[in-house]
Amino acid sequence: MQLNNIMNLFSDMLIIIQDEKGNIVYPSDPQLIKYAQQLQIIKKDQAEELIHPFTKRVYRLMRMPYIENGHKYTITRYIEITEYKKREKELQTDETTGLTIKKAIYKEFNDYISEAINDVEEFSTIIADADYFKRVNDTYGHLAGDYILRYIADTLIGNTRHSDERPKDLIGRIGGEEFLIVLKNIPATVTLDRMNQIREHIASSNIVFEGKPISITCSFGVIHVSRKQIKAIPCDKEKIDLFRSQIQHSADMALYQAKEAGRNQVKIKKFTM
Repeated sequence: MQLNNIMNLFSDMLIIIQDEKGNIVYPSDPQLIKYAQQLQIIKKDQAEELIHPFTKRVYRLMRMPYIENGHKYTITRYIEITEYKKREKELQTDETTGLTIKKAIYKEFNDYISEAINDVEEFSTIIADADYFKRVNDTYGHLAGDYILRYIADTLIGNTRHSDERPKDLIGRIGGEEFLIVLKNIPATVTLDRMNQIREHIASSNIVFEGKPISITCSFGVIHVSRKQIKAIPCDKEKIDLFRSQIQHSADMALYQAKEAGRNQVKIKKFTM
């Protein structure tokens, strides 16, 4: 098959063809080449995914070898999956808070643990829970309860990192009024300060729903994993899932201590294997 025929066959995709020395033989348009070179990796596994920093279009990258007249070429196809990724994100998003749902945030957490093992990064895991939330629903109704949950979610988002560049923190809703937060590559002291700032902000907020003032507080259970501890974790899929479960259980125990101590508190502990 001639190279020109390949171009026609895949004309709806962004394609880069390089010879065995790495020289680009297609396309000839420098703007297209520059566009492809600007793409940034957002997912690297069997099928790489990349995003353009300006257009925000997402592509799946596929490479294949090609030989013609004894010359070797590499054909790199950039298949746009922007709409697919949007639909995928919608399915993984909690309608009430706009946060990631439990199943998806657990997968993201597992993926991050793999990164943390490879990069030897410390991190903090937090479980936050709204205090006496049932009273809000019983007193003001479930619409008010949803409003409070959105307020808490927005506060968590506003006080964590969400740029396309690392570190990018994780936040998800894992229960009725329970949230999971993972602060990446961060010391325990900074985590404690940040959680107390969030706690104080929520407790002092003047929340009004349909003309009625509503007060709410949150309790936080925090577990910090040190670089020394992350070094001891093998990069094995099943062991990582078990490790994540152990961290969450420890954070749950810290949250329980915060509740027992009177609520509206942050309890932080170092993780123990």
